[in-house]
Amino acid sequence: MLPFGGPKGSAISLIIDALCGVLTGSAFALNLNTLENLEAEQNLGHVFVAMRTDLFMTKDEFAGRMDEIVRMLKSSPPAPDSDRILAPGEMEGQNEAQNRVLGIPLLPSVIDQLAGLGAELNVSFPAAIRKEAPAEAHS
Repeated sequence: MLPFGGPKGSAISLIIDALCGVLTGSAFALNLNTLENLEAEQNLGHVFVAMRTDLFMTKDEFAGRMDEIVRMLKSSPPAPDSDRILAPGEMEGQNEAQNRVLGIPLLPSVIDQLAGLGAELNVSFPAAIRKEAPAEAHS
């Protein structure tokens, strides 16, 4: 990946690397493999943070401020070849809603594996809702 964000981007990158690599005992900095190198172990670490926002402000104030920043984000011009701005998690939320209606799209090989495991355990595989999900389910 190319560097971005100048000094602030560099500082954010260092913080992420320290939390996800150094702290977790995973690869960091020059020890990281490229995502394109599928032959090498990636050895990636992840950190999840939970915060009590009510220690800083009321729940309603925080929700209003979050709504404001999302509105600002969505009013930005979209990237070339893109028709809209998506907030983090928005695409996943849309896919989840669609999957709740249509079911989870599975590759035939995965269906065969699950049906085989089910047969071994005497659990029948559920019938498909549709043969395949619409193309937008995979975008």
